[in-house]
Amino acid sequence: MTRTNGPSRRLLVTWWVLGPLIVIWAVWTLFSTVRGTREDLGGLETSGRTFLESLGSGEGGETCALMTRTAQSELAATQGEGTCPQAVEALVAPLSEAERRELAGSYASRFFTRDGAIGHIGVNSNPLQISELLLSEIDGKWLVNDWH
Repeated sequence: MTRTNGPSRRLLVTWWVLGPLIVIWAVWTLFSTVRGTREDLGGLETSGRTFLESLGSGEGGETCALMTRTAQSELAATQGEGTCPQAVEALVAPLSEAERRELAGSYASRFFTRDGAIGHIGVNSNPLQISELLLSEIDGKWLVNDWH
């Protein structure tokens, strides 16, 4: 029986060195991805909560600052107002103080689409019957671009 020490031994030593390095790299990549996703979800959640709170308070300027330009224009047109802040005020004007508090506290959940391009905020029952906010990340900020 003959012993083969040459290539087989070198291959074994190579895997003993490279194997742990590959495992360390894979674990580091996984944790970096998870941490990045958590940070993105945190930003998405903050934007969604702040939007609902400012909408509930009737703060048109703050609410509109958390919306895309397109969403601002659509809201103004839908409400028949000249500006987004005026449209926010008109939208929440009929609500009682209790209904405004309910709207402000209606945040439920958040998640991304598979490609991460659109963030979704689930919304609990509220007087405006908003069930979901759709947000896009623009210049590092999550902005509401639609709701239904």
